[in-house]
Amino acid sequence: MSEEDKIWFNEMFMKYRKSPINYNNEMIYLSDKFPLKSKKQKLKIIFEKTNSQYIQGVSLDTKEGFIVNKEIIKKGIYFREDTIPAKEFEIIAISNDKIMVVFNIWIQKDSLKHEFINSRTNGAAMKVEELPDGKGRRYYCNDGYPDDDFNDLIFRIEYVD
Repeated sequence: MSEEDKIWFNEMFMKYRKSPINYNNEMIYLSDKFPLKSKKQKLKIIFEKTNSQYIQGVSLDTKEGFIVNKEIIKKGIYFREDTIPAKEFEIIAISNDKIMVVFNIWIQKDSLKHEFINSRTNGAAMKVEELPDGKGRRYYCNDGYPDDDFNDLIFRIEYVD
């Protein structure tokens, strides 16, 4: 890909000062506000596909926190494709306003193998698809490499009743 063909979504989000933005007649997001059905919502996270030179992941945030494997986590949390115990797992999101912020992350390593978590920069963006019957959402993610294939990470978040 030539330098002029690279797509810098972060510049578009900054220019229009909003998310989502319209790109090629599709709405793309820097992050998503996932609606929770209750203040304490059980969810299933499913990593469907990764296709990147970087380790991919999902970052989630609520004001109140999460319960993961019976452990209470008071801050935001992220899950990396290389450290999750399974491609499908359940968590509980706790949020008095019933909103969970979702965005993708990717991990880069420097020459000394130090890891750096990146998100919402350069070519990062997501397409968000509602699942049938209100079951949740699917995310098609672009990592920091400035292209527009949206296949670096594909994951779902589903409600568990």
